[in-house]
Amino acid sequence: MKRLILTSILLIFCMMVFPNIGHSLGFEGFGGKIGLVMPDGGDNTIGFGAVGFLGYILPSLTALKAETSLEYWGNSSDFPGGSTNLSVVSANGTAKYFFTSSGISPFAGAGIGLVFSRASIKYKEQIFGLKDYSDSETDIDLNLVGGVDIPIGIGMKFTAEGKIAIGDADWFQITGGILVMLK
Repeated sequence: MKRLILTSILLIFCMMVFPNIGHSLGFEGFGGKIGLVMPDGGDNTIGFGAVGFLGYILPSLTALKAETSLEYWGNSSDFPGGSTNLSVVSANGTAKYFFTSSGISPFAGAGIGLVFSRASIKYKEQIFGLKDYSDSETDIDLNLVGGVDIPIGIGMKFTAEGKIAIGDADWFQITGGILVMLK
């Protein structure tokens, strides 16, 4: 409850201090991405996601743009007598600063993610009293991103991005994707 109250106070304070934030936000484009996910303490795997572009955060600073994304990756492995499975879905909000506005555009940014994870262990045979186990968890993580957008046609971009997710489940990912810009 304290966390909710403090977050609400911080949000109200930011809205009073920065009243122009969000006036130019709107749906500007969408895309998809796929890449290599390297979780901390696990095997590398493939992940994929969808991206939505929301436009400028501040009208006076057009290089700072908002993005939302939904990403999925999973990992499973077998061991003598059973198997393990891990699935992760993250809903992210990211602010990206683009260093150039035309042509090849490198960017850096940060954001937060709401991470839903599920882990399970299944045994082929119930020996020594071991039972199947599963657990779900919801966490908030910090995302640090960097990459480049490259125009590939009218209203389309190729993007390459590296991302570090810092939270209960840390991972690094390298993704590439196609973006369709509507504005």
